[in-house]
Amino acid sequence: GFFSCIGKNGQLYDTLKFGWLQGRQVWMYSRLYNELDRYRNSKILNAAIRGADFMMANLKDKKSKKCYFLVTREGQPVKIQRTIFTECFYSLGLLELGRATKDEKYLIEGLAMIDQIIDWVKTENGFPGLPRLSGSHSVNVMNVPMMLLSLIDEIETVMEKLEDKYVQVREWCIKQILQHVQ
Repeated sequence: GFFSCIGKNGQLYDTLKFGWLQGRQVWMYSRLYNELDRYRNSKILNAAIRGADFMMANLKDKKSKKCYFLVTREGQPVKIQRTIFTECFYSLGLLELGRATKDEKYLIEGLAMIDQIIDWVKTENGFPGLPRLSGSHSVNVMNVPMMLLSLIDEIETVMEKLEDKYVQVREWCIKQILQHVQ
């Protein structure tokens, strides 16, 4: 896993690890490896693999399938959020690494999490575990369809042809986002 609480002097000031950053870091190393010749080396790829293996071993709660927002240095859960964004970055990192390594385990896990995210969006409005209270009114958020659209774009980099379910999700996302255009 990766640390992010590093001071200007290069010293760690906190050893907690943010789940969303783990996914973003795996994605960044993998994308650099995939797209830029000067970064196509074993050091970059191995950093991405180690990060992904840390994520897969420590970030996902086996029962709820939610990813932890925050874990200890060793990967023990500290905090979980009721949004889908850590899961989105988890998926993005695994898919890009799967593209780099051609290792099916990363692609399968990344796509499985995306399917779980889509289910949460359909059944829980993108906020799993957050009950709808009787006095609340419906809102049309833009962050959820924007993130889903990013995931669909990433799927297109690893799959030759999108499955129908992803095409339908993309169309739904665009429709939702366009409702916010003034």
